[in-house]
Amino acid sequence: MGRSALFVSAFSSLLALCGGCTSIASLHTARPLPVGATEVVFAPGAYVFEDTDDGESETLRFGERVDAGVRTTSFSMLSADVNFAVVKTERFALSIDPSVSYFGLPFSGDFSITYLWLPVLADVYTSDDLTVTVAVKPGYASVDLDDDDDDFWFDESTELLGFGIGARWRIGERTVVLPELNLVTFDDDELGDQRIWTFTLGFAF
Repeated sequence: MGRSALFVSAFSSLLALCGGCTSIASLHTARPLPVGATEVVFAPGAYVFEDTDDGESETLRFGERVDAGVRTTSFSMLSADVNFAVVKTERFALSIDPSVSYFGLPFSGDFSITYLWLPVLADVYTSDDLTVTVAVKPGYASVDLDDDDDDFWFDESTELLGFGIGARWRIGERTVVLPELNLVTFDDDELGDQRIWTFTLGFAF
């Protein structure tokens, strides 16, 4: 395979594997929502290789330390997460946020990816209008594809590791902005030297 053909194959593989990579964006802090609150978030996102993605999520609070959310991305990914606050004080919170995502191309039944994530989130700065959250996000991707498909040359499963920083900034009585920057790395012989940066800008209402 020539260099240009290999690049196209690698790029298409990365695009497919990371097509739902905005799923790594938590779009929430380590601190769960107040009791009884429901929050809807709309968030356009971008990859460093200029692929764009739009998503929408909804979060529901169940108790003092737990909330859960569901998310759709470009009508091709469905995600769900449960955020559990391990430590919660007035100015600091630490939580785990187990998440699962399913990515399938609507025009092809021969390709899908299931992501499992176990993010650890920490609110490192909290004020009345601004919270800054950092995260470590280990994960795993399982690829289900047609055995005869030669376009995808990476292993059918790979471990992932993500790092993120985000903010929750209240800019009005009812509007909150949630910018978030994430880095994804791969534990795969073919993709081990690849890095994917994603930026997501969420708006909560």
